[in-house]
Amino acid sequence: MAQVPYTKIAGLPPEAQRQIQRDFEEILVLIAAAGGSSAPSFYTSDSFDRAGSTTDLQTTDAAFGGTSLAWATTGTGTWGICNTATPTASKFAWYSTDFTGWKTAEVDVGFIDVAIQMSFAVIGSASDSYGIVARVTDNSNFYFFVIDVGPAGTTFNWRVGKVVAGAETTLFSQAVSLTSGGTATLKLTLVGSVLTAYGNGVAIWVGSDTAHSVQTKHGFGTYHGGGAGAGGSHTSVLRFDNLWITAP
Repeated sequence: MAQVPYTKIAGLPPEAQRQIQRDFEEILVLIAAAGGSSAPSFYTSDSFDRAGSTTDLQTTDAAFGGTSLAWATTGTGTWGICNTATPTASKFAWYSTDFTGWKTAEVDVGFIDVAIQMSFAVIGSASDSYGIVARVTDNSNFYFFVIDVGPAGTTFNWRVGKVVAGAETTLFSQAVSLTSGGTATLKLTLVGSVLTAYGNGVAIWVGSDTAHSVQTKHGFGTYHGGGAGAGGSHTSVLRFDNLWITAP
């Protein structure tokens, strides 16, 4: 895909200008991850650009395409929508708690085979994982593609795996250079037993697994291994943004 230049908008404060440019660059990564300029067939999508909430995620806004669907969550913890962070133009879904284990947020799109992609703020929350979940039954049964944070909070891995009856198995793991405070875009496609993972628009793994074959709920989630973990104000919690769930 040809490089599309960003054109500054006259009259905006510098911080708002930078936020819009970051959003523009995220959208270019999403388009590249989707395979170029052709429009995917959307099942649902969510920009999270709506009224703030400290209790739930409400419903997808279908901002990029698809149908508006209700969010459901599994596991213990606080999910919400932040629209008051600095800069004020920044709006995103957030999660904050010190509960140990997996927590997921998902929508039922009615399709087993999907492509799921989403952007994530890279936060060095030691021993945490955050990313995409797919074919979710509950927080003990699903596939995942996540960013793993090392115990010192300074190293990162891409990781694909599955949780079956609460037991976790890693299918793929690879070290990746990410900058804390930056943004990463993850995409996972599922077609029958074939899973393909993309990190920042690049295909990094293709594999096969049959553990979860009939579920139609997909979304995002996080794992907290214990200790301090993610928590605090809207500016320090795990951040999730720009969800697309489309035909693969």
